[in-house]
Amino acid sequence: MTVWITVSALGVVLGAVLLVFGWRGKRVGEVLRCRGCEFDLTGLGDQVQACPECGRSIAGEKGVAIGTHRRRFGMMAIGALFLVCGVLVGTGAAASQRGLLIQHAPSWALMHLVQSSGGVTGSDALTELKDRLMRGELSASQQDALIALALDVQGDLVPGIAWHPEWSELLHEALGMGLLSWEDEGRYYEQSLVYTPRIREKVIAGREVYLTVEFAGVRYASA
Repeated sequence: MTVWITVSALGVVLGAVLLVFGWRGKRVGEVLRCRGCEFDLTGLGDQVQACPECGRSIAGEKGVAIGTHRRRFGMMAIGALFLVCGVLVGTGAAASQRGLLIQHAPSWALMHLVQSSGGVTGSDALTELKDRLMRGELSASQQDALIALALDVQGDLVPGIAWHPEWSELLHEALGMGLLSWEDEGRYYEQSLVYTPRIREKVIAGREVYLTVEFAGVRYASA
């Protein structure tokens, strides 16, 4: 893992250096030119102190340059390639490292990740907890806490944790292993069908208000 991180860092550094030097370019030719606008100063006497084109001072060495400035687009392209490859390698190494950390993290830490993190990290932690449940690597208290959390998430009772099909698979496996009580099993089936109430935003005073309920989907594992 350290090797890939080193390769990524070297690729990014080398790419950045090539981009900088490619953008700076080099001077081509022997013609005396204004450093600001590249105007040809050939034939102008020493009495001319400013560029006739842009007005920049050409009295000292900092105001003039030999040759025409040319950027090295080939070098810039190679630098961009190294930079992109370095970033991709680093991203892959970080993802792999994250996977290894989750695989070896204690179960209490994974529970904390699931409860506090969204996105990929929370989903990966949930998958690892489900696998540990199936392998029988969780204690009875950890099993009960995980199942209770899954049922609460299924019922939209936990703010900040969005529903994910992985929760259904976890509950389905727990049901098959006989880990759900009769009460939990009934709750699981009851919450499996999701309905959304609808009511008109504006109603006329004195009129009846109609409430409709729309079927919004299911929250249980199909197999």
